[in-house]
Amino acid sequence: MVSPVVLIRPLRSRRIVLLPATVCALLLAAVPARAVDTAVAPDASGGGPYLAELMVQANTMGLAKSREWQVLLHYRKDPLIGYTSEVDGPDFFRARRGKHDPEAELAATLSAFFDPPLDPAVNERPGDPGAEHPQCRMPARYQWLRERLAFDPARLPQQPCPRLQRWVAGINVQKVVVEFPSAYLNNPASMYGHTFLRLDNPQKPDLLDYAINYAAMVEKDPGLLYAVKGIFGLYHGQFGVWPYYTKVQEYGEYENRDIWEYPLTLTPAQSRAMLLHLWELRDTWFDYFFFKENCSYHLLALLEVARPDLHLTERFHVYTIPTDTLRLLVEQPGLVETVTWRPARSSVIRYRRDSMPEEDVATALDVAAGREAAQPDPAPAALSPERWAAVLELADDYLLYQEAGAEEGRLSPHLEETKARILTARSRIGVAGPDLVVPRPEVAPHQGHGTGRLQLGGGLRFGSRYSAVQFRAAYHDFLDPEAGYEHNSRLTFFDIEGRHYQRQDRKGRSGHLELNRLTVIEVFSLYPWDAMFRKPSWRINAGWRPMNDRACPHCGMAGASVGAGKAAEAHWIGRELVYLFLHADGNHADNFRHDHAIGGGAELGLMFDPVPSWKFAFTAMYTGYVLGERFESRQLQARTSLHLSGNVTLNAELTRSDFRDRVGYEGRGALSLFF
Repeated sequence: MVSPVVLIRPLRSRRIVLLPATVCALLLAAVPARAVDTAVAPDASGGGPYLAELMVQANTMGLAKSREWQVLLHYRKDPLIGYTSEVDGPDFFRARRGKHDPEAELAATLSAFFDPPLDPAVNERPGDPGAEHPQCRMPARYQWLRERLAFDPARLPQQPCPRLQRWVAGINVQKVVVEFPSAYLNNPASMYGHTFLRLDNPQKPDLLDYAINYAAMVEKDPGLLYAVKGIFGLYHGQFGVWPYYTKVQEYGEYENRDIWEYPLTLTPAQSRAMLLHLWELRDTWFDYFFFKENCSYHLLALLEVARPDLHLTERFHVYTIPTDTLRLLVEQPGLVETVTWRPARSSVIRYRRDSMPEEDVATALDVAAGREAAQPDPAPAALSPERWAAVLELADDYLLYQEAGAEEGRLSPHLEETKARILTARSRIGVAGPDLVVPRPEVAPHQGHGTGRLQLGGGLRFGSRYSAVQFRAAYHDFLDPEAGYEHNSRLTFFDIEGRHYQRQDRKGRSGHLELNRLTVIEVFSLYPWDAMFRKPSWRINAGWRPMNDRACPHCGMAGASVGAGKAAEAHWIGRELVYLFLHADGNHADNFRHDHAIGGGAELGLMFDPVPSWKFAFTAMYTGYVLGERFESRQLQARTSLHLSGNVTLNAELTRSDFRDRVGYEGRGALSLFF
């Protein structure tokens, strides 16, 4: 039997690059015949009276309007414009109006099944654009229509499809597993996490399984253009098949993302139906929309082919967040089995480190660095064989971690030699290491708080009382419950707050409404810096915010800022995290004399969790504006949150602002409801 790996090839172009967190740019090697882009009359393809008979039967049964046909063609029905398929590659359709006309597409598909048979020898030739009969090109549609219409094999013979049969048999999918690599803030397309499918073959180890991935084919565009094109669907999205071990390497080794696994209870027949549909999609494309029609959305559509009774994609109208799709899958009765967890290498290292004495960790670092005073062989006299084995294993894991993050994935010659000596020394110890089982986090991603948030509250600002409503479309803040989310991170998209002030202001307005804040996007990532993990922390934000100016209490400014620095973590009482940033800030406001103000400054912050459900955050920020409007801004802020239960949290904050040498205070309290 031919392994399916020979039927997989990368899609390459001099103008295309594959982003490491989201790409799945592999297509199945067999290049199919082009779809007929015309509606074929019943008597045009040789089907004759039997084709006409099948079409009458299909119309009587209403197959073109059935749920199964809709999911096979990815149709969505709009009350105003009717049906539209989300597939955008024209070769996917047989009829000229197949993208918008389910009846015409079904008629053209049936007609194509009557095409003359191909020479089997030609059908064996890889890459021949005429080497696939429509029955082989559209196996999921053929299988479904044959079951519904009970094709007469004498009048409509089934054609041999050797390449398809070898591919399906080689994959031998018996179970489908949804894989969720956790959020990765260093790649904009994976900030909210990612999902792909593993095709489980019980006859071999899971690392040798195959994975289905959907992602955008991204060109070499600068950051701003990349974001614009991703938001407005200007990239093509495609399905691809990869060896599963390459995805574990990409996410777990290179990007250090834990992988959560959600096995599904699909039957082998349902899994095979999904695989046949993937064959149909292998050379077509969708318009890729970062917020809605992304990896998670189209994987749901693929699962609907396996089980059309699952109505998954229709739950997402504006944006699709991977963790929300996991919740939806778990909500389906009996669909998801026990959730499992595959820790990233960095998680394994942290567990080893935290399980060892500090002096042994320091020795492991010396060994990994290849220092003369701590050669890996022989063992230090002070260490038992068991402790020395643990030191060497930690040193080896740490070198593998460094290797994954090194340029071109290679260590320096000195460290390569050190790695070899570590493995040699470990092999000479007559002690078997204990089975390393990293404890799974208590809360899985689908069990975390809802990604949307509604805040209801009020406060006192510069002597004026107000009530406030704040809506955040996504995703997570430092003071939100951390269970199920990445620690030490803030990722906010479209956070808007409106206020109603209850007393007259200096302009004579009484009981007025105003927009207080609009955050388009904010990313704040804190990586605790220690002897092993040395990554810079950083943040970006863009939106509209108040000035905190007592002379103009309701004025605001639009702008953006970027910052970077270092963070450190301690565990003296609960969990303490301190950070220091330098930042650059640029703003525009109508009441500035020069319309703009550009400057920079520093921010010092402390986050403190005395218990997991109770959090505090303290910040001190200074910004000096030197271009355009010239002034200084200082701010001290204290915030706290108390997680009550489920998706309910109490929040409070106190702010002292010194803006243009005018000091003002604000106190605020709110009830946060996640959904």
